[in-house]
Amino acid sequence: MSIYFKADPDLFKKAIESIYSNSLLPDRVLIVLDGPLSPRLELTLNSLSSIYKFDTLSLNKNYGLATALNLGLHQVETEYVIRADGDDINLPHRFKIQANLMNEDFDLFGSFIEEVDIKSNTNIIKRVPLTKEKIKKFISFRNPFNHMTTCFKTEIVKKIGGYPKVFLKEDYALWIKLLGRNLKVKNIDEVLVRVSAGNEMFERRRGIKSVISEIEIQKLLLENKLTNPFKSLMVFCFRSAILILPSKLIKFFYLSFLRNK
Repeated sequence: MSIYFKADPDLFKKAIESIYSNSLLPDRVLIVLDGPLSPRLELTLNSLSSIYKFDTLSLNKNYGLATALNLGLHQVETEYVIRADGDDINLPHRFKIQANLMNEDFDLFGSFIEEVDIKSNTNIIKRVPLTKEKIKKFISFRNPFNHMTTCFKTEIVKKIGGYPKVFLKEDYALWIKLLGRNLKVKNIDEVLVRVSAGNEMFERRRGIKSVISEIEIQKLLLENKLTNPFKSLMVFCFRSAILILPSKLIKFFYLSFLRNK
């Protein structure tokens, strides 16, 4: 898990509590502190550390998610890494279910999520393709994994250099690099994480920076032979047109066409 100064202390507390209330506990919990935290977040972290046993890796400044996670990966010695976000709730059976897939020797796997917007009182399910074949087809159009649900083999990700530095799409870029290899992957037909959503999420995804990161994603897809030039151009034009819309229109598009109530 990586957190930074803008993280919500209340949601962070709930996220940590959800880890330690799971039916199967992790061997180790590592929290990367991506730069100095806000005073309230620091207090929350200290309070939680007196209750739960977890490790922290403190960075001297805010480097961004990709760098924070990559530095965290250097500290990991277990065969698998389970990702968790600092503002999402891991459902009580998440780790037990994913441990079973570790026993089946999968390299990368994830699940559905439930996006909860408290302000608008909406609950939306974000589904992803389940099988390797469908995941490989889907990845040329959209991200085929919900990052906060994923579990992957540590050594494989380390060998390819970890998360690429692609603005807001570092996980998507990583899956592309992994899917370019002959790995064993899947998604579970079940919600394992409840995600905090809202207008801020859609506002973050719009703008020129997101369009530039879309160019980087298409380059990676082409390099890893997961798309072709014509499809890449069509997808880029369509996705870029969406990314420059006002956040309210982006939200309408996502909720109308890309989510299931």
